[in-house]
Amino acid sequence: MREIIGSARVAEPATGAEHHVTVVLLCGFMEADPSRLVHWFQRLTEHDLSLETVRLVGLAAPKRSITCYDGWQTSSWFDYITETYDTEDVIDEAQLAQSRRLLNQIVDAEIARLGGSSERLVMLGFSQGGNMAYDVALNYP
Repeated sequence: MREIIGSARVAEPATGAEHHVTVVLLCGFMEADPSRLVHWFQRLTEHDLSLETVRLVGLAAPKRSITCYDGWQTSSWFDYITETYDTEDVIDEAQLAQSRRLLNQIVDAEIARLGGSSERLVMLGFSQGGNMAYDVALNYP
């Protein structure tokens, strides 16, 4: 998985527990460390949410040059060509499609781990990662 995505963090279910659900967590723009998302999600156990049978997969986007920031390199699922506050941003649609294909590979692999049961996979994201989660969900075959 590390070859596909910029960085990944996987938290397996508790020792001996059977894997029933996968939660894929996608980092937002400029966030290169998925450990924080995984840690935040694991804190839900403080509110009596059991994660004993949950596999958490935290993913950060690869580093890219961001055009509207003079080519500055940061973790991003796609390039922002323009960034404005009163109109929609122009993004690199080819990079969006590339990220979607890569995330579909992750989804395929996780569904296979779940014995083909796609209804037991949840994908969540923060900021740009939330946009990617939504995009993947709407376009997944």
